[in-house]
Amino acid sequence: MKEFLTQNKLQTCMWISRIVTVWSCIFYILPITGIQLVHYRRAIMCGAITSSIRTYQRSPPFQMSREYLNQLVREDSFHYLLFCFLFMAHMPITPVLFPVGIFALLHACTFTTTLLNLTSPGSFQMLRGLTSYVHQKQQMLMMFAASTEVILMPMVIFQLFSGGGSILLPFVYYRFLCMRYTSQRNPYSRQVFYQYRLAIEYLTSRPSCPAFLRTFGYRFINFVNKLCP
Repeated sequence: MKEFLTQNKLQTCMWISRIVTVWSCIFYILPITGIQLVHYRRAIMCGAITSSIRTYQRSPPFQMSREYLNQLVREDSFHYLLFCFLFMAHMPITPVLFPVGIFALLHACTFTTTLLNLTSPGSFQMLRGLTSYVHQKQQMLMMFAASTEVILMPMVIFQLFSGGGSILLPFVYYRFLCMRYTSQRNPYSRQVFYQYRLAIEYLTSRPSCPAFLRTFGYRFINFVNKLCP
């Protein structure tokens, strides 16, 4: 195992960073020890480190060209690097840690499974069971992360009007959502938007729904459709 970790230094660094991210998220959400803001910043910082390494791995050599930039913004790791930078110096919003922590947990479990396969089959049974359970819940966790990313948009806007946010954050975060929506590797954002639309259409089509709510619901759907990339 030591030789494997040495030969895969970047993967090992990301594994350690993801573990720190997960623990920092837990320590922030559950007030176990220390100053909560420190755990929040550490989780965001480690998420940015992981995303930057992953972006470096998946990106071609740097070129000052439109093609390079287009390929860069299509990478999911770049999306979350931007996500971490957006909220790194921002006022803490607890749901921000959900996507960061979930992706760190999933990828950390994947690498942990690889390490466990290098050991004897009967060892670390509890850890094997934990990683297997996380993998079984992967789709549910990914959907939850995508839902959180969508719900963060109105939260960011509300925080802006309450005097606690940057005026640029909603516009940049909208671009982040557009990138997630058009992601080639992750369809969950599109699925979440589709499910939200079906839910609104179902609720507004019920006879008991007031007319003004029905009108608002349809106008809201049309507004979101116009913003859709």
